[in-house]
Amino acid sequence: MSRTRTLAASASAALIGAGLLATAPAQAAKSAPDNALHVMTLNLYLGGSLGDAINAASNIVEFLPAAAKVYDTAIKTDFPLRAQWIAKTVKKQNPDIITLNELTEWVASSSSGATLPSYDYLPLLQDALKNEGMTFEVASLSPNADIGYSDTVGIPYYNAKKPGCDQLFPIEAALRCQVRLKDRDAVLYNTASTDLQFTGTSDHGNFSKQTTFEVAGSKLSFERGWASAAFTFRGKAVTVITSHLEVESQDGKGKKGKYGPKNWPSKVQVAQGKELLKIAKQKAKETDGRIILAGDLNSDANGYYSPTYRNLTKSYFKDSWKQTGGKFGKAVGATCCQTGTLKSSKRLDSGDPVIPTRIDLVLTRGGKAVWKKIDGTKLMQKKQPKWQSDHYFYAAAVRLT
Repeated sequence: MSRTRTLAASASAALIGAGLLATAPAQAAKSAPDNALHVMTLNLYLGGSLGDAINAASNIVEFLPAAAKVYDTAIKTDFPLRAQWIAKTVKKQNPDIITLNELTEWVASSSSGATLPSYDYLPLLQDALKNEGMTFEVASLSPNADIGYSDTVGIPYYNAKKPGCDQLFPIEAALRCQVRLKDRDAVLYNTASTDLQFTGTSDHGNFSKQTTFEVAGSKLSFERGWASAAFTFRGKAVTVITSHLEVESQDGKGKKGKYGPKNWPSKVQVAQGKELLKIAKQKAKETDGRIILAGDLNSDANGYYSPTYRNLTKSYFKDSWKQTGGKFGKAVGATCCQTGTLKSSKRLDSGDPVIPTRIDLVLTRGGKAVWKKIDGTKLMQKKQPKWQSDHYFYAAAVRLT
């Protein structure tokens, strides 16, 4: 839950600089001695908090520096480096399937001679995994937000300290530097998993209800969505679906400033959760009633923010955390969130009054989890970035029934 929360040449250059294009070790075959499908969900973190930019959207003079700060922070939080750390964490778990949220692509350009790096998180992560001896292929990918001023013009990048990008007016000068933010969700599978076969059937889409905001007459949307893929695991069909639902907000009825699903329901998020449940039920019919939902659902399983978790689990999905004996209570099993700069040395130090929360989930239907694990909890270094993501990662092993 970010607080909203390249291109080939640039990505390759970043990989070379990080030493990720070295020959990868051979990948060993992976079987399931516990007879369970290992699923791991990772919110990769786009790299900078969107909150200030969104709050300033109505004033273009305030919005552009705030938007530039998001991009500048994403550079400092250094996904090429974080991808190496994340790959080592994934290797420890050696899952059959990983689901990815905030699978970001930063596309930057300049006609002024200024150097603006671009990053595509997907190949960066895949190459980091290969460097650890693992190959994960994309089974399904949902293109979500594509945030620019228009389809052809990015957000003008203004930074008074960046030569070539230090003019707001005239508009031609402001447009010499541009940044575009793209967001995706994805399901990837481990090609070494001998018990797992991707059927080739996948789907994706965007929700009917979306949060939008307007910048200088242009309406922008996060276009949150979902991605699903069908597999067989030890001969049993199963769908894996992921989504990154809208963050909490007080746009519903209730007492402002109070917490809990009765007081802080986001109309958009609740609608997305209900739509996701309908989609999941349909997809499950295609795989003998079996489905696993894994992702950052932005609804605290301990009862804060919204009723979405309850809506998903009251009569359909089972929570792998509960299936494996996990306890409930404020901050129990928390996975969210670090401060957006990834500079704090404190765990899950976002500053939100009701964080930490457990919002990264693996929910099951037609299966029972036999173990669970929270990972990515280690402080990685003394300087920024200090953490792998602004989230911890969650893994569960699900025995299909």
